[in-house]
Amino acid sequence: MTFLAQATDGTNYSDTSSGWFFVIFVILGIALVVAYLMLFIGALVGILRSPTLTTGGKLLWVVVIFVFQLLGPLVWFIWGRHAQLSRSPYGTAH
Repeated sequence: MTFLAQATDGTNYSDTSSGWFFVIFVILGIALVVAYLMLFIGALVGILRSPTLTTGGKLLWVVVIFVFQLLGPLVWFIWGRHAQLSRSPYGTAH
C-alpha cells in the first residue's frame, strides 16, 4: 500500500543527479587534498635540501610551513626560495 502511495504522489525516487554531485564533490575533495599534500611535501623537501639556507633558516621555514599550513608552503615557493637566510660563501658571516 505504501508503494502505491509513493508512486501516485508524483515524486521520483530514482533521481540520481544528487548522487553525481556527491561523486564529483568527493573527487574534487580528493584532488585538492592530493594537491595540498604535494605542495606541503614539496616545500618541506625544498627547504631541507636548500644548500643556501643555514640550519637556523631551515628550522625557521619548517616551523613556518607547519604553523601556517596553507600559506606557509605557498610563501616558501613564492618568496622563501630566495630568502636571505643564507650561508656566506666563505664560511663566515660578512
